[in-house]
Amino acid sequence: MLGPLLFHIYINDLDCNIQNWILKFADDTKFFSRIKDQNDQDRLQQDLFKLIMWSKEWQMMFNVSKCKVMHIGKSYVQGQYYMMNHQLEEVVDEKDLGIMITRDLKVS
Repeated sequence: MLGPLLFHIYINDLDCNIQNWILKFADDTKFFSRIKDQNDQDRLQQDLFKLIMWSKEWQMMFNVSKCKVMHIGKSYVQGQYYMMNHQLEEVVDEKDLGIMITRDLKVS
């Protein structure tokens, strides 16, 4: 098992060549982008593919069944996204670090 410092060194290059925003906290990764059109959707999907390629190269696979999509805001372009040929589940709320976040960004 990797220690915390070694783990952070190990995943340091996870965001190389990624065009969208990515946040890493411990063993949790969040990936987000503003989607205005099909080109933005394609760019996000391509970045998801890059993450999968990184995970295969470093033999550190994502648990795709835990990966989800949340469309935030009142007006958004709704798209479907895939990792390893698995369509990511769309959710309207998600618990993160003990806080429930909803698609309108209200927290509880």
